[in-house]
Amino acid sequence: MGKNDENFLIEFGHKLRLLRVDKRLSQDKLSDLSGIERSYISNIENGKQNPSIVVINQFVNALGYNLDFKKK
Repeated sequence: MGKNDENFLIEFGHKLRLLRVDKRLSQDKLSDLSGIERSYISNIENGKQNPSIVVINQFVNALGYNLDFKKK
């Protein structure tokens, strides 16, 4: 994995944390809503895991968003 990939994972994790905190959810609550283990969420938020698109979709749904990929 290259440096750009590592930076992307760190940034993605940071954004996930911001969304979670904005919704006033603990990692435990996001785990309950998404079906993803709390420790895995922590690792993603800290840029230590590369989540699959399926896992990302679980987070998106749990946080009340969608992945529609429509142009703005």
